[in-house]
Amino acid sequence: MFVRRLFSSSNGQRRRLVLVVIPAVRFNHSSSLDQIAAIRQRRLSRGQVGPHLKISRGTAPDFRNVLVKQKEAWQVSELLLSSDSVDIADFSKGIQLCGDFGCLEEVVAIYRDVQGRGLQVDPAYRNMVLTAAARCAHRNPHTSQQALQLGKDVWQEMAEAGIQAEPVMYSATWNLCCESGGVEWGFKLIDQCNFKFDFKNLTQKLRFLAMYDEEGWNTVFKETATARKQAMDAKSVAVFLGGLLDVAAVQQKLDHAERLWKEMFPRAEPNAIVFNAYAKAHLLSGNMRKAVELCWSMQQHGVNPNSRCYLLEAQARLLQLHNTPLDHDCYKLIGRAADRGRALAKQEGTRLVQQQIDSIVHAPLRFTTGSALPRR
Repeated sequence: MFVRRLFSSSNGQRRRLVLVVIPAVRFNHSSSLDQIAAIRQRRLSRGQVGPHLKISRGTAPDFRNVLVKQKEAWQVSELLLSSDSVDIADFSKGIQLCGDFGCLEEVVAIYRDVQGRGLQVDPAYRNMVLTAAARCAHRNPHTSQQALQLGKDVWQEMAEAGIQAEPVMYSATWNLCCESGGVEWGFKLIDQCNFKFDFKNLTQKLRFLAMYDEEGWNTVFKETATARKQAMDAKSVAVFLGGLLDVAAVQQKLDHAERLWKEMFPRAEPNAIVFNAYAKAHLLSGNMRKAVELCWSMQQHGVNPNSRCYLLEAQARLLQLHNTPLDHDCYKLIGRAADRGRALAKQEGTRLVQQQIDSIVHAPLRFTTGSALPRR
């Protein structure tokens, strides 16, 4: 559940219409990162995260390979915290993996351990902490305020050390603000930032503005008009297109999604993320047939569907089934999409997609719309 509060504020000549997304919180809003660390420690003392793991150190690549093979976030963090000779690249990899699991407690544990060891950190490590915090806020909205606080701690450390933030740091932080509702901080960074971003690093700034600035979409289309006059890297265009299409989908602004697709898709390197985002825009706007068509048309562009593609197809067909409950072929198509999606999700290690597909397959015949719609 989300509580949405709409308000307007002004800054100079620019008027902002801000939609603040406040997630339901399992922790109290005043919870600090210290309290999260304490909760994790209590779980450890009760044996709720399993036994401590010990492995031989080996070479750095070998150790990172061992991290990747772990099935739970606590296993990743315990391997790092119990090893004496690990470098900052190991910690960066561990934070990335825990972020992929959506486990903020373990991200904070690794972050604090790096602080305690006094290791020399690099920009890639800081960027990974911000990225992992954003993933945790996305996967588990109840941790969004703590994820935002972790991001602020990273910036505070940099300020105390006299380190200047690089463009990629701003980009990662705007992504975190998008996922955690950090509206005030995001606008503050926009006001203080004087970098000229390339198209790739501009994506998250425009995504933030599209979400929270009244004139955000006008800014987006001005930037795309300028970009089209220049040579652009097709992969960067795909990143931009996927990110902005997702915002348009969540806001149910199909007209913006269609304009983005028309103007930018011919310049992008097609991938599943782009097609999925555009399909999601049609799905959330009620055009289920077009959403299904997009899920399949990507193969004509040489793009292999991923698990989320089949999740979207199953969601769209479940919505169609709501309109035609006696369509027995639709049941079969939902089952086929679910089977393919589950198989791919297992290969990809995307547990959240597996859970969402299972919820569709086991949905009751008395259809509930909210259970079938995709998460942000």
